[in-house]
Amino acid sequence: FTALLDWYLGRKVRGAFRGIWVRGELPSAADGLIAYLNHSSFWDGFIAHQLGKLAGWDAYALMEEENLAKYRFHTRIGAFSVRRGDARSAVETLRYAKSVLARPNAAVVIFPQGEIRAGQGPLGSFSRGLEVLARSSKKLSVPIAIRYAFLEHEHPDVLIDVGTPHAPGDLAAY
Repeated sequence: FTALLDWYLGRKVRGAFRGIWVRGELPSAADGLIAYLNHSSFWDGFIAHQLGKLAGWDAYALMEEENLAKYRFHTRIGAFSVRRGDARSAVETLRYAKSVLARPNAAVVIFPQGEIRAGQGPLGSFSRGLEVLARSSKKLSVPIAIRYAFLEHEHPDVLIDVGTPHAPGDLAAY
Protein backbone atom coordinates (compact mmCIF):
# COMPACT_ATOMS: atom_id res chain seq x y z
CA PHE A 1 0.00 0.00 0.00
CA THR A 2 2.83 2.40 0.82
CA ALA A 3 4.40 1.95 -2.63
CA LEU A 4 1.03 2.69 -4.24
CA LEU A 5 0.62 5.79 -2.07
CA ASP A 6 4.15 6.94 -3.00
CA TRP A 7 3.27 6.57 -6.69
CA TYR A 8 -0.03 8.40 -6.25
CA LEU A 9 1.52 11.33 -4.38
CA GLY A 10 4.27 11.64 -6.97
CA ARG A 11 1.64 11.70 -9.69
CA LYS A 12 -0.39 14.37 -7.86
CA VAL A 13 2.68 16.58 -7.43
CA ARG A 14 3.73 16.14 -11.06
CA GLY A 15 0.19 17.02 -12.17
CA ALA A 16 -0.11 20.11 -9.98
CA PHE A 17 3.29 21.68 -10.62
CA ARG A 18 5.46 22.33 -13.64
CA GLY A 19 8.52 21.19 -11.74
CA ILE A 20 10.45 21.17 -8.50
CA TRP A 21 13.66 23.17 -8.70
CA VAL A 22 16.25 22.63 -5.97
CA ARG A 23 19.06 25.08 -5.21
CA GLY A 24 21.69 23.68 -2.88
CA GLU A 25 22.52 20.13 -1.96
CA LEU A 26 20.22 17.84 -0.01
CA PRO A 27 22.48 16.32 2.66
CA SER A 28 22.81 12.67 3.50
CA ALA A 29 20.76 11.32 6.36
CA ALA A 30 23.16 8.43 6.97
CA ASP A 31 23.63 9.44 10.63
CA GLY A 32 20.14 10.90 11.07
CA LEU A 33 19.03 14.35 10.01
CA ILE A 34 16.45 16.95 11.02
CA ALA A 35 15.06 18.96 8.12
CA TYR A 36 13.06 22.05 9.01
CA LEU A 37 10.94 23.83 6.45
CA ASN A 38 8.70 26.87 6.22
CA HIS A 39 4.99 26.02 6.00
CA SER A 40 3.12 28.14 3.48
CA SER A 41 0.85 25.64 1.72
CA PHE A 42 -1.14 22.46 2.02
CA TRP A 43 1.33 21.01 -0.50
CA ASP A 44 4.39 21.38 1.76
CA GLY A 45 4.17 17.90 3.25
CA PHE A 46 3.88 16.31 -0.18
CA ILE A 47 6.83 18.35 -1.44
CA ALA A 48 8.87 17.30 1.63
CA HIS A 49 7.95 13.68 0.86
CA GLN A 50 9.20 14.10 -2.72
CA LEU A 51 12.42 15.74 -1.45
CA GLY A 52 12.99 12.84 0.92
CA LYS A 53 12.61 10.37 -1.93
CA LEU A 54 14.97 12.44 -4.11
CA ALA A 55 17.60 12.58 -1.34
CA GLY A 56 17.20 8.89 -0.47
CA TRP A 57 16.03 9.64 3.05
CA ASP A 58 13.81 7.39 5.12
CA ALA A 59 11.68 10.46 5.88
CA TYR A 60 9.20 10.99 8.72
CA ALA A 61 7.20 14.17 9.24
CA LEU A 62 5.77 15.71 12.38
CA MET A 63 2.11 16.75 12.14
CA GLU A 64 -0.36 18.20 14.58
CA GLU A 65 -2.52 15.36 15.93
CA GLU A 66 -5.76 17.07 14.91
CA ASN A 67 -4.63 17.28 11.28
CA LEU A 68 -3.24 13.75 11.25
CA ALA A 69 -6.61 12.49 12.47
CA LYS A 70 -8.27 14.18 9.45
CA TYR A 71 -5.71 12.84 6.98
CA ARG A 72 -4.80 9.39 8.34
CA PHE A 73 -3.12 8.30 5.10
CA HIS A 74 -0.16 10.51 6.07
CA THR A 75 0.84 7.84 8.62
CA ARG A 76 1.52 5.55 5.64
CA ILE A 77 4.18 7.95 4.40
CA GLY A 78 5.87 8.44 7.76
CA ALA A 79 3.85 11.11 9.58
CA PHE A 80 3.60 11.05 13.36
CA SER A 81 1.80 13.46 15.65
CA VAL A 82 1.98 15.86 18.55
CA ARG A 83 -0.87 17.48 20.51
CA ARG A 84 -0.07 21.17 20.66
CA GLY A 85 -0.21 22.63 24.13
CA ASP A 86 0.06 19.21 25.80
CA ALA A 87 3.43 18.78 27.55
CA ARG A 88 3.05 15.01 27.95
CA SER A 89 2.36 14.61 24.22
CA ALA A 90 5.38 16.80 23.42
CA VAL A 91 7.67 14.60 25.53
CA GLU A 92 6.29 11.41 23.95
CA THR A 93 6.71 12.89 20.48
CA LEU A 94 10.30 13.97 21.19
CA ARG A 95 11.12 10.47 22.45
CA TYR A 96 9.60 8.92 19.35
CA ALA A 97 11.43 11.36 17.03
CA LYS A 98 14.74 10.55 18.74
CA SER A 99 14.10 6.83 18.25
CA VAL A 100 13.35 7.46 14.58
CA LEU A 101 16.59 9.43 14.19
CA ALA A 102 18.53 6.42 15.55
CA ARG A 103 17.43 4.40 12.51
CA PRO A 104 19.72 4.16 9.49
CA ASN A 105 19.23 6.95 6.92
CA ALA A 106 16.33 8.52 8.85
CA ALA A 107 15.29 12.13 8.47
CA VAL A 108 12.66 13.87 10.57
CA VAL A 109 10.89 16.71 8.75
CA ILE A 110 9.50 19.50 10.91
CA PHE A 111 7.51 22.60 10.05
CA PRO A 112 8.50 24.64 13.12
CA GLN A 113 6.06 27.47 12.41
CA GLY A 114 3.43 25.00 13.62
CA GLU A 115 0.82 26.17 11.14
CA ILE A 116 0.42 27.24 7.54
CA ARG A 117 1.50 30.85 7.13
CA ALA A 118 1.01 32.03 3.57
CA GLY A 119 3.17 34.74 2.14
CA GLN A 120 6.83 35.41 1.67
CA GLY A 121 7.57 37.70 4.58
CA PRO A 122 9.50 36.89 7.75
CA LEU A 123 9.00 33.38 9.08
CA GLY A 124 7.93 34.57 12.51
CA SER A 125 8.48 32.53 15.64
CA PHE A 126 9.24 28.82 15.67
CA SER A 127 8.05 26.28 18.19
CA ARG A 128 10.85 25.23 20.55
CA GLY A 129 10.37 21.54 19.78
CA LEU A 130 12.79 21.71 16.87
CA GLU A 131 15.60 23.11 19.01
CA VAL A 132 14.92 20.63 21.83
CA LEU A 133 14.93 17.69 19.41
CA ALA A 134 18.15 18.85 17.72
CA ARG A 135 19.96 19.37 21.02
CA SER A 136 18.77 16.11 22.62
CA SER A 137 19.40 13.94 19.55
CA LYS A 138 22.69 15.67 18.64
CA LYS A 139 21.79 15.37 14.96
CA LEU A 140 22.56 17.78 12.15
CA SER A 141 19.73 20.07 11.08
CA VAL A 142 19.17 21.57 7.65
CA PRO A 143 16.93 24.56 6.88
CA ILE A 144 14.90 24.26 3.68
CA ALA A 145 12.75 27.00 2.17
CA ILE A 146 9.83 26.23 -0.14
CA ARG A 147 8.29 28.82 -2.45
CA TYR A 148 5.53 28.40 -5.02
CA ALA A 149 5.78 30.70 -8.02
CA PHE A 150 4.03 31.16 -11.35
CA LEU A 151 6.91 31.79 -13.73
CA GLU A 152 6.53 30.75 -17.36
CA HIS A 153 3.76 28.20 -17.28
CA GLU A 154 0.13 27.73 -16.32
CA HIS A 155 1.20 25.48 -13.42
CA PRO A 156 3.32 26.89 -10.61
CA ASP A 157 6.93 25.95 -10.04
CA VAL A 158 8.16 24.75 -6.67
CA LEU A 159 11.37 26.53 -5.74
CA ILE A 160 13.43 24.86 -3.03
CA ASP A 161 16.42 26.49 -1.33
CA VAL A 162 18.47 24.09 0.79
CA GLY A 163 20.52 25.78 3.48
CA THR A 164 23.76 24.67 5.09
CA PRO A 165 23.43 21.76 7.53
CA HIS A 166 24.38 22.82 11.04
CA ALA A 167 24.96 21.35 14.46
CA PRO A 168 22.31 21.78 17.17
CA GLY A 169 22.14 25.25 18.61
CA ASP A 170 20.04 28.32 19.10
CA LEU A 171 17.84 28.66 15.99
CA ALA A 172 18.06 32.44 16.16
CA ALA A 173 21.62 32.06 14.87
CA TYR A 174 20.41 30.45 11.64
